[in-house]
Amino acid sequence: MNGYNVVQVLSGTGVTTSDISAPPADWTGTSQPIAGVVHNGRLWGWGNLNDPHRIYGSLTSDHEDFTTDSLTMSVFPGVGQKLVAGVTTQGRLFLWKFPRGLFWLDDADITVSNWLLRQKSIALGAADSPYAVLPIDDDVLWLSAEGRFHVLSRSRRPNWLGCGRPTSRQRCTSTGGCGTTWRWIGSTK
Repeated sequence: MNGYNVVQVLSGTGVTTSDISAPPADWTGTSQPIAGVVHNGRLWGWGNLNDPHRIYGSLTSDHEDFTTDSLTMSVFPGVGQKLVAGVTTQGRLFLWKFPRGLFWLDDADITVSNWLLRQKSIALGAADSPYAVLPIDDDVLWLSAEGRFHVLSRSRRPNWLGCGRPTSRQRCTSTGGCGTTWRWIGSTK
């Protein structure tokens, strides 16, 4: 995948490649995806020039079929210029935009129509390359548009976990871990 050439698949013989059999209607001419990743049995692609904020999911039974029961989702089109990278880690699909925007797919529900894209950060994004993101062990290292390295595990913030931001004179603590409620424990002086 390079954004310009039609997505290729390797035949069963492992000798020749051919065009993907059932791409989304948006993947035409030189508007092809720049990258993709397999997550929960589907091939996900993104980055085509004619809809740079959209992800496309294949059938779980056929990674070449993006038209039967097509699955596409717009990823916060008001944030960033385009999707540039993605990775699946710890059961979640994370997506980065250039120059800012980091999101994840909440696909925990068995009903696909209940899936949501959630914001992890609108301040942090990735460099303009699908190679700016690298899964490492139980974490992800990525290069921001500003040229700084970040790790996914250290980019958490209270709003992503479902609580309000403390003011400069307050602090908060978790009452049970990721995704649970937070409680105020007083003011700092």
